[in-house]
Amino acid sequence: MGGFLGALLVYLIYLKQFDAYDGGQREMVGSTGTADIFLLCLLMLYLIGVYSIDQIIGTAILMIFIMSVRNKFKQMMSKVIQPFAFALIVTGIICAFSINAGAAINPARDLGPRLFGAIIYGWNNVFTVHDYFFWVPIVGPILGATIGVWIYQGFNFIVKQYGHLFDIDVSTVEIEQIHSCKF
Repeated sequence: MGGFLGALLVYLIYLKQFDAYDGGQREMVGSTGTADIFLLCLLMLYLIGVYSIDQIIGTAILMIFIMSVRNKFKQMMSKVIQPFAFALIVTGIICAFSINAGAAINPARDLGPRLFGAIIYGWNNVFTVHDYFFWVPIVGPILGATIGVWIYQGFNFIVKQYGHLFDIDVSTVEIEQIHSCKF
């Protein structure tokens, strides 16, 4: 809802500039295309898998970072600095991953404005442009968040279970001790 209303607000504020730019004829792509203001449009058309991996990795990194900062097991930083840390990681992810597909590390970043774009550019145009790219910024972040949580939980489990073993010399561990470890 917020993305939809934000796109509506941008459209209403800059309506005269849109009209001056495209002569009142709204086009998705091309020399007078304005859709990339509202929704993610591709610079170049590669395989959809390239853009999917981009979204999955970016969102996974975000989730790992959020969960590690908010971790109660080891307090990494004070609560005062956490908003700055979140802003910093989001900025870093967007700088690193936005060149391919716009770094939609949140499905709402693209879906709300895309639904608003359906009103302006037409329902079929918005969802078929760039070889049906619309699903990548929706499904990619969902998969990425899930994978990021799995990775974080896996590492967190390892640290909680085996973090106290840092001072043991591996050469002195008996084979029976290794086999008796519970995983």
